[in-house]
Amino acid sequence: MTLRDRVAAARRRILGDRPSTADTAGLPVIVPAQPVDLSDERAVTEVVELAMNVGEVLLDSGTGAIDTSKQIAFVAATYGLPDCAVDVTYNAIHVSARRGPGLPPTNYMRTVKYRSLDYTRLEQVDTLLRQIGRGHLGLKPARAALDHIVAADHPYSRKVALSGWALMAAAVTLMLG
Repeated sequence: MTLRDRVAAARRRILGDRPSTADTAGLPVIVPAQPVDLSDERAVTEVVELAMNVGEVLLDSGTGAIDTSKQIAFVAATYGLPDCAVDVTYNAIHVSARRGPGLPPTNYMRTVKYRSLDYTRLEQVDTLLRQIGRGHLGLKPARAALDHIVAADHPYSRKVALSGWALMAAAVTLMLG
C-alpha cells in the first residue's frame, strides 16, 4: 500500500465518502421519479421552475456555470423532463423544455441578481439534490424544502462575516509583506 493510498484511506475514515455536488452532477437518471404529462403545460412549468430555482441558488452561492447547468438538467430529468436544453451564463439561466412531437417547446429565463459565496446554503442544496436523486422527495416537498433553504437566515451576522474577511485580508497583507 502506497503513501497515497494510506492518506486516501485515512481521509475516507475521517471525513466519510461524501462526493460533492459537482461529483454527482453527471450521474444518469434511470427512471423519472415522477413522470410528467408533457401536454400539461402547468406540470411542465412546475418542474422547470423547481429546476431553475435550484440552479439560481447554486449560481448565487458560487457554483460554476457548467455544474449549475448539469444540476438543472438532473432535477428536470428526475421529475420527468429528460429533454431539456440548459444554458447558464454568469448571471442568467435559460431552459428550453422539449415536450414531444406536435407540442411547442416551453422556454424559460431567469436572471440571477446577486452572487456571493454562501457555502451553508450550497451544502443544504447539495443535501436536497441527493434526496431528489434518491427519489426520497416528490415535487411539492422538494419545492417546500428549497423555499425553506432560501428563506433561512445566514448562520453569521453581517458584522461577523465582514470581520472575518477583514482578518483574512490583513493576514494576506502580512504574508505578502
